Amino acid sequence: MAGRLLSSLVMNPSYQSSSSLVPNITSISSPQREGWHPAERLLARYATNDMGARAKKPITRHLESCEECRRTITRQREIARRFRDFERCAIANHTAEVLP
Repeated sequence: MAGRLLSSLVMNPSYQSSSSLVPNITSISSPQREGWHPAERLLARYATNDMGARAKKPITRHLESCEECRRTITRQREIARRFRDFERCAIANHTAEVLP
């Protein structure tokens, strides 16, 4: 779990220094730091309720003041909803074809 979290954080360009692709460790460990944004993968997990309350806490605090990340959460929820709808439709169509 921690490895996934760290790799998600490293994937976010806002964590990378301007001179290289090396992650800015200070930003990773300091969510309250100015300019910190959760990685999009973390926002997707937040949007689909795929993380525990403890992991959600810093993201929830961040969302209170970040319109950009709130828009990302809204977009991620819409993508998840559309995927669920597509999946349900595909299952229903398959079931209709298989059952007489």
